[in-house]
Amino acid sequence: MKVKILFIIIVSLLYFSCTKEDEINQSNEANLLKLELEYENVVYQTTVNETNITLLEKLPFETQEVSIKTLQISDKATINKEIDNKLQIGNSPILIEIIAENGDKKTINFFSQRKK
Repeated sequence: MKVKILFIIIVSLLYFSCTKEDEINQSNEANLLKLELEYENVVYQTTVNETNITLLEKLPFETQEVSIKTLQISDKATINKEIDNKLQIGNSPILIEIIAENGDKKTINFFSQRKK
């Protein structure tokens, strides 16, 4: 009986020590490094800060949707968008969510800007 209890304690300690080590080594980076959008074969560059995406040049007034041409995020992070996804241009912001390897989430807002 004492051997079983000792075995359970040792296995538990090994399990929890490995789990904590894995969590410590997981990346907390959830950054959008680059985003380029395309409309009618024209590529539009953006700047990205912690919470917002800004177009460097306004889209034509008639633009209803754009596609994602280039997308680059932090290593080991995931994102809720993909290259060639269509983004509907309107009055509401488009939310882009990035999840770091350790589960930390970041939401970045894209407000479209069209020429008048």
